[in-house]
Amino acid sequence: LMADAAPVLIWVSDADKRGIYFNEGWLSFTGRKHEQELGDGWQASIHPADQTLAASVCGQAFARGEPFRMEFRMRRADGEYRWMLDHGVPRFTERGELAGYIGSCIDVTERRQSLEALQESQERLRRLNNALEERVAERTRELQEREFRLAALAMELTHAEQQERSRLARVLHDQV
Repeated sequence: LMADAAPVLIWVSDADKRGIYFNEGWLSFTGRKHEQELGDGWQASIHPADQTLAASVCGQAFARGEPFRMEFRMRRADGEYRWMLDHGVPRFTERGELAGYIGSCIDVTERRQSLEALQESQERLRRLNNALEERVAERTRELQEREFRLAALAMELTHAEQQERSRLARVLHDQV
């Protein structure tokens, strides 16, 4: 079958949400036999924390007969959980009745890890930028205080210079 050669995990369900087909890519990824996946068996590979979400998304899509997309963690044959992007579309009979769904899953773990690393880098950059802005504001306040003190000192010196000139002028005037 072409589906077994596809570089994605392919699944098919019936109208009762039971798995009826899983391609070789799916079976190789999970390390399970086709018989183990049939019915609700495929759910055993979904991370326990994601099972409620997966059931809810699938249930709502099935009830409306609409396509769905979701991400969840799925256990690989080596026991590692990987993030999967699952996309399912409804299948209909010739009479327009829901026959089930066909879908595919792709491993998006690296994409998610890259996104998380980018978000962490952005957060670090934001914190560094905030710290830099705080330091600049602090340094600006310090410089403004020094400038104010220098201006006050300059005024005192100017006043002292004016007083000394007045004193010298009086002394010179008195001596003449």
